[in-house]
Amino acid sequence: MARMSPRGHARRFLAMSVLVIPLALGIVSPRNTSAADYIVYSEGLASGWQNWSWNSWVNFSGFGAWGTSTGISWQITGAWGGLYLHTDSAVQTTSGTALQFVMMGSQANQRLSVSVYGGNGQIAGWSRMLSDFAGFPPPYQWQFYNIPLSALGAAGASVKGIVIQDANGWAQPTIEVDEIKLTSASTGFTQTTSGNCLGVPAYPEIRWENAAQNATPGRHSNPSNFWGNSAWRWYFDQIDGACTGTTEQILEWAAKKWGFDQLGYADLAKAQAAVETWWRENFVGNAGEVGILQIHPAFWPDNQPATWSTGYAADYAMAVVRSFYDGASWLGGATKGDLWGSVAAWNCGCAYNGDNWYANQIKTYLNTKPWKRPGQPPEWF
Repeated sequence: MARMSPRGHARRFLAMSVLVIPLALGIVSPRNTSAADYIVYSEGLASGWQNWSWNSWVNFSGFGAWGTSTGISWQITGAWGGLYLHTDSAVQTTSGTALQFVMMGSQANQRLSVSVYGGNGQIAGWSRMLSDFAGFPPPYQWQFYNIPLSALGAAGASVKGIVIQDANGWAQPTIEVDEIKLTSASTGFTQTTSGNCLGVPAYPEIRWENAAQNATPGRHSNPSNFWGNSAWRWYFDQIDGACTGTTEQILEWAAKKWGFDQLGYADLAKAQAAVETWWRENFVGNAGEVGILQIHPAFWPDNQPATWSTGYAADYAMAVVRSFYDGASWLGGATKGDLWGSVAAWNCGCAYNGDNWYANQIKTYLNTKPWKRPGQPPEWF
């Protein structure tokens, strides 16, 4: 089934017609440490840590995030240069540990990746682009990064090194880095347990191509990335993508988390995902929408984890629909208490008037439940 053009047109209109002003990127309490924090750099390199960087010039008394403090000024002097901080005494992390730091670029498109090294001196898990988390560092603005080690394939790893590396393939001008730590406090990461999907059963998988993203938990939405209408800020702050499991399980969990089961629509996310992507997590829409429920990158902040975590993608979309239903959006009372108005608003930014094709199609799928039919999508239809 080809992408339905009315939806793409509506999303493009929405992105152009609604004034969205990103807030200045701030720092959300990364400097407040707790007993769960393991400091790597703060006002200087921590005891036992060494500079093993390559193709780089590193100044550990550079410009800090708070003006009078010190930070790391890092210049990449050659292709694939890396800021590599090493310790001989491995740090034993847990399944919930996250890597946190703040960073500021000096020009746009300073592409960087991040990884951690294990006790054997090799990458633990894999390397990931910073764009998968809070984006590449913006020029002359501090950006806070909170990266669960699980997202690097290194949950519970014994860590001996932290590497931030050039991904452009050439020298790059100064990048400022500060407040580097490993922490299990306030990371927003929920360990995969039998309870992290709110008791929703693990239905048989019918979209095996989603396996990697289904098995990857999300993270808490980044407060420093928030912009847009302040009314839905509370909903944004609750997004964490904690459920991992099968595709149907994750979709039902997201609807349940946001109370749609209590309204009699436990399958709402399943029906929406059928219209959006046929349950394909890696689908990219014609206006750049990402994730199984198609989050528009120009309109909804901190959407990057939706590309690598089905749980985050589903959680995010259901949070937005719930904010419409509660009247906590720019539409205010136009969608308050109106489920179909709220569903229509996810597609077009407008309240339901009885003729919205998107809401009507979702009604049809809620009644017919095509995902219960034999076979694989799109043979459902």
